[in-house]
Amino acid sequence: MEKTLTLEQTEKIMAENNGNLNLAYSGITRLPDNLTVDGYLDLSGTAITELPDNLTVSGDLDLENTPITKLSDNLTIGGSLYLSGTAINELPDNLTVGRFLYLGNTPIIRLPDNLTVGRDLHLENTQITRLPDNLTVDGSLYLENTPITKLPDNLTIGDSLYLSGTAITELPDNLTVSGDLDLENTPITKLPDNLTCYSAN
Repeated sequence: MEKTLTLEQTEKIMAENNGNLNLAYSGITRLPDNLTVDGYLDLSGTAITELPDNLTVSGDLDLENTPITKLSDNLTIGGSLYLSGTAINELPDNLTVGRFLYLGNTPIIRLPDNLTVGRDLHLENTQITRLPDNLTVDGSLYLENTPITKLPDNLTIGDSLYLSGTAITELPDNLTVSGDLDLENTPITKLPDNLTCYSAN
């Protein structure tokens, strides 16, 4: 049975909770279109299967352990986006996440072009096989235990790059890693020209 909140109901809840909308482990299955959340939106553990059009969340959006399979287009998240334990296998184009993007332990297989992540991108224990060209991650990139075999050209990592347990055989030229570079348990035998990194394991 579908359980939907109206805009008026969500606005009342947020007014009583400093702009936050905490619906975790509730019976909610649908949110109204054109919803703007000034704080965080927690939908973890609900039966929600899709997000409304034109959703804007200034804080974090938590969708962990929900049956959701896709996100709405042009979604903007000011804080972090938690998707671990969902059935998400792709992300919409032009997705913007202000802080951390957690995709670990999902069936995600590819990332969209023009993805913007303000801090860390977590892809560990996924089936991701490639990353988009010109990807910029301002924080760390976690790719441990994935089947990825190659990194894109012009990849820029603002902090650390974790590749332990991957099938990567070589790193691209002109790779920039501002933090640690973890290559444990990979088949890499040599480092590329013009590699810039803080330290390597």
